[in-house]
Amino acid sequence: MTLLLTPCPHCGENFMMLDTEDETGECILCKKRSRFTREEIDAAESRRDGLSERYLGPIQQAFNDNDFETVTSLCEEIGREGVSSWYIWTVAGVCDARQGKGDQAMDAFGLATEFLDEESFDEFYDMVMDAVLDTFVADCNEERDFSIPLSDLMNLSSTIEERFYEIMDIGFPQDLFIRIGMLVDEIRGPKAFARLLTLMIYYMFGFVTENVYIPDHLEAFESMSSSVESVGNYAKEMEGQAWKDIAARSAVLMECISMLHARESAIMNEVGEKGAENISMYWCGNDTDDLVDAAGDALVCCLRYSESGGRNKGMGKKMGAAVERYGDVLARGMDAEPMDSDDVYDSDFEDHDDESGELFERMTDVELPSDIGSLRNMGEKALAENDRPLINDIAAAMVELDDMDWFGWTLAGVADSSRNEMTSAAWAFENAFYSVGAGDEERFRDIVADSFSRAISGSQDMKTALEIHSIMGVVNLLDGKIVDGIGVGTRILDALRDDAPLDSSDNRFVAYVAANGVLSAMMHTSPLVNGYLAGSTRALETLRKVKESMDPSDEEDAELMPSVETMIDCTAHLTDALMDVVSSNSDTKLAEIASKWKGKEAYHDLVDDMRNGFVTPERFTPNGKAAVANRRLVDEFIRKYLSGPQ
Repeated sequence: MTLLLTPCPHCGENFMMLDTEDETGECILCKKRSRFTREEIDAAESRRDGLSERYLGPIQQAFNDNDFETVTSLCEEIGREGVSSWYIWTVAGVCDARQGKGDQAMDAFGLATEFLDEESFDEFYDMVMDAVLDTFVADCNEERDFSIPLSDLMNLSSTIEERFYEIMDIGFPQDLFIRIGMLVDEIRGPKAFARLLTLMIYYMFGFVTENVYIPDHLEAFESMSSSVESVGNYAKEMEGQAWKDIAARSAVLMECISMLHARESAIMNEVGEKGAENISMYWCGNDTDDLVDAAGDALVCCLRYSESGGRNKGMGKKMGAAVERYGDVLARGMDAEPMDSDDVYDSDFEDHDDESGELFERMTDVELPSDIGSLRNMGEKALAENDRPLINDIAAAMVELDDMDWFGWTLAGVADSSRNEMTSAAWAFENAFYSVGAGDEERFRDIVADSFSRAISGSQDMKTALEIHSIMGVVNLLDGKIVDGIGVGTRILDALRDDAPLDSSDNRFVAYVAANGVLSAMMHTSPLVNGYLAGSTRALETLRKVKESMDPSDEEDAELMPSVETMIDCTAHLTDALMDVVSSNSDTKLAEIASKWKGKEAYHDLVDDMRNGFVTPERFTPNGKAAVANRRLVDEFIRKYLSGPQ
């Protein structure tokens, strides 16, 4: 397999990753896919060779001369051109790391591996390791936040090991943990050493929750113990109370690592290598929230105990208990049914096959043509006539012929949504999105909006309510560039408001869940206020219609009533607040605020903090504690939103 970067025919950026053997490509930025002809591949290879010839010599010379001003300038050009060279992207990563842009550095290093061969691996490995260690030194000495996100570092480690495991003597994290101890001569002063100890234990705990294979943990504990000991020994040779505190903190951290090593060694001795594999497979196939929480508790207790220099014995006992609990949680997989690794890694595909319902089962006896063009014409006609069985069969035939044809996947989504299979419909529509060209995007959006609107507004199936969350990804993909609020989400809410049957408690429940779910999806889609003001207005109208149609004597309605009244109050307060924001700020100002939040995880956290924080009382009262607290959550959301990310 030979990979190279070439211009994306969808977004126009130079980051379509082209597999020259498979003759297909997927854009790193917009995630869309395309097929390539042999002539297009030849042109892409010529472009790659020309760019490498243009940039490789100058950037190599500037890097060797430590001329990072020139390196930075060249990297900016590389970021636009999309050069297919492991060395150039590695240098770009080093440059990002020097500037404290750890997340960008990890992305650049990850991209470099796509073009890396075994012959160049050692040079690449040393450049990456040095860049990470230099970043750690700068983070500690300059007292700045840790630049390299834990998840990004672990993802890079996994990428490196997956491709080059056979030629590596030790895992990247374990090697990193050993080398951290060699930084003692570069760290300046007790404060920086205190930060180094925090960094060491933070990344070690992060590693054991990302990689759940016990033998790797034991290696990591031994590596980190050696490094912490180096810090402690260095501190003991220095004079002053601050250095004595560092030595004491090091001793506590070594105690914690020793506890972890002993706890996991006991598990390893009990289950053996095969049992350790089963535990790893168990956690790969199950929710790790409990494991992360247990490790987090142990980390907090360890840090607090170390900050006291081992004097807070009560916290020491808590640390021991937390380590024991972490071990108990980790060992849950001991009693689980052994899993084959293929079961874990193939589970996503199996789920999709299951969710696809009758997608690949014939529902008619109609003889279908064997070419995509004829099938598409037939599909358009079936779509216009809403012939659902035929839509299903045409979709199956098109996907079998070309699994990158957007229209085939679109028909599959229509067929699934008509059966209220919302999860599989969303999956099919997402597949279509990544292949649809710019000229067909509006047509595609119309089909998705119409399909979901019909399914949700006309549903009397409780399953629709339970699966409403699954459409959020599609709404996000399609409405991300919508600025006037008239996207898929808005059209679904229009259909809910105007067409949803509200003649039974089940129907009212579906409409209630759908209105809230779609509004939440719209708020997560774009941080532009104008868009989700349109959503909150429509959701509020739907919720009020739901309440008006409820029967107080119906047991299910009576149970749902406090939730409906609570969300009416919350959504009304949100709508009023959004109207105030829109009326008191120009469109330019609103766009400026939205641009600060765009693409930031903090924005999604902000939305979740508000919506997940709403409290439903047993009986709703307009000025009750719950209602007042919920309105405060809305006010806090607006205040933080207008202040921008911190």
